[in-house]
Amino acid sequence: MCPDLWTIFDFIGWLRKNEQSFAIWLEGIALVAIFILELVEYRRQGRDKKEQHEEWVQQMTIIQRQANETARSAKAAQDGIELMMSKERARLRIEMENLDLTPTDGAHEVKFKVRISGPTPAFIVDTKCAAFILPKQFMADKETADRLMRPLYSFPSVIEPGRDVDAYAFMGFVVEDGMDLEIQAVKNGELFVGIRGIVTYTDVFERERSTSFRYFYDYSEIPGLADGWTKCGQPEENQAT
Repeated sequence: MCPDLWTIFDFIGWLRKNEQSFAIWLEGIALVAIFILELVEYRRQGRDKKEQHEEWVQQMTIIQRQANETARSAKAAQDGIELMMSKERARLRIEMENLDLTPTDGAHEVKFKVRISGPTPAFIVDTKCAAFILPKQFMADKETADRLMRPLYSFPSVIEPGRDVDAYAFMGFVVEDGMDLEIQAVKNGELFVGIRGIVTYTDVFERERSTSFRYFYDYSEIPGLADGWTKCGQPEENQAT
């Protein structure tokens, strides 16, 4: 028999003796081959995923840009609407008149005007007001006259453009006990007259607004020495929305 055949027979005999080891060796080679193939496929898929991710990012960027443009357009439109409403809406403000301690029809009153600006009417929802005589240190107190607030007398339900409203609040009647003494104390600078109130209304756009006010009067019978009405209280007690 030739040497080549002997070599083959020897190899076959070796395989029979080392069949288990050879099988493990082949399995190892197969695992390595599978690993290499999976690595190649992973890298290929990785490139695909990268391309997909880049495409997704581009799409999201476009969508975000479109959303931003839409938001800017919507804001610009809303700003335009708000500007138009601001020009067209009614605004109410309070203008105090000089304090006159002379009674009117047996009553002492604090008089003021409710002035309107804007080309559209104001629809009155509610009014509250109180006038009082107290020491100066109580003029700005949060609870001062809080329970005395009452609707304004003979106040209209609608204030038309260009129409100012004369308003007043009662301090008290002449015949009341102590009223004369209080009025004299105001004239002497011992007591002060105060007023606080709020007018709530809606504009033609059905938005609720309010104008609040709070003042006290520094009285003097000598012309030129009186400081007149002075705002007091918290900022929200003297504001118009």
